Amino acid sequence: MTEKENKKKKWRPTAWAGLWALVLVLGLAPLIVLFTYTRSDLWSRWLRQNPGNTTQQEISAGQEPAPYLVQYLYRYCEHSETYGDQELPDDLPPPPRGLIDLSQALLNSNFSLESFAADINVPEGWHVTDLSTEAKQPRFLLTLVQDLCPRCQGHFYLGLFNGCIAVYEGDPPRGRLIEVTDFRVKDTDRESLEKGVPFETEEQKQVFMESFTS
Repeated sequence: MTEKENKKKKWRPTAWAGLWALVLVLGLAPLIVLFTYTRSDLWSRWLRQNPGNTTQQEISAGQEPAPYLVQYLYRYCEHSETYGDQELPDDLPPPPRGLIDLSQALLNSNFSLESFAADINVPEGWHVTDLSTEAKQPRFLLTLVQDLCPRCQGHFYLGLFNGCIAVYEGDPPRGRLIEVTDFRVKDTDRESLEKGVPFETEEQKQVFMESFTS
């Protein structure tokens, strides 16, 4: 009997120690989870505040979209160019100040372009497209539609319009019709005029006209 009591006394401290350890683990579990989550959140914040400690891919993924892009479309020559808000060439017309201010204001707001559609005064030739469905925040495409791009302006060629010899501005075969003559095309010249015959001066134009009408 004494031996059994001695064994009970010997295991009693161990049992109490195990019980207290279990209580501590169960009691501290929420604190451990909270600490882990908070540490992870603080780490993420620190990385955002110190981009030099992240990879280039992570920086690019975290960058906010630019307020707007500028696109130039040309209906006749069908050329197009798109630039970032800080990349506009000096020889192209810049977007109207009002559209720039609007895109920058909406970038960090909860309003959409549709909210101001009735109040926006868009200058002739300019169009505004909301690209917010493709980005985390509103990003706008400011588009200017014109006839010919600067590279095609001032270039001319002879072509066809409804079977008559015509004068176009641009590079063949896509140009802007500027004159239709009274001369019908001959079958022998049809293929050349369908492709377009460029000329540089008025004298050269007259030489070609005489060749096609004689």
